[in-house]
Amino acid sequence: MSRVLTAVCMAAGLVTAWSTFPRVQARRIDTVVHPIIVPGFPVAVTIFSYFAPLYLNPLRNHNPASTPSKIVVIHSRPQVRRLVVLLNSLVAPRSQRAIPCPDDNGSHDRLVFRYRDGRSRTVEVQIYGCRFVRSQGKVALPSVSNTNVYRYLAKLLKEPASYYPFVG
Repeated sequence: MSRVLTAVCMAAGLVTAWSTFPRVQARRIDTVVHPIIVPGFPVAVTIFSYFAPLYLNPLRNHNPASTPSKIVVIHSRPQVRRLVVLLNSLVAPRSQRAIPCPDDNGSHDRLVFRYRDGRSRTVEVQIYGCRFVRSQGKVALPSVSNTNVYRYLAKLLKEPASYYPFVG
């Protein structure tokens, strides 16, 4: 087929024009999956911040973050909606295999979203280690460049952004 096309182009005097067309190369496009961590439109969120001291070793059967160090209730719909958008913009991990998470001392935030009909949805946000975000079987992972969830949580908790590691 390409010989016929080349012959037709040569006969029509289009050889130079034909040779300037870019060649299309097939390449794999990675799809990015954004799991729905918080569905619908919650009306409030309660943030329980479980923050453990860095010097505790999580491998020694400690449960350093067993009581919340801070509790904040947010009823502002724009603030709740912004948090939902940030959480739902996170991507799912590429691998479903077990991932080792060093430096995980058990610190996390538990977000309890409340809906108008009385339902609730709990989201766990790891602060150290792999920093997974989990909610009812769905897992998301903030990238190194996307720390907006942590920045916004720090703002809602009235803490400096440095409250969370890897956020400047």
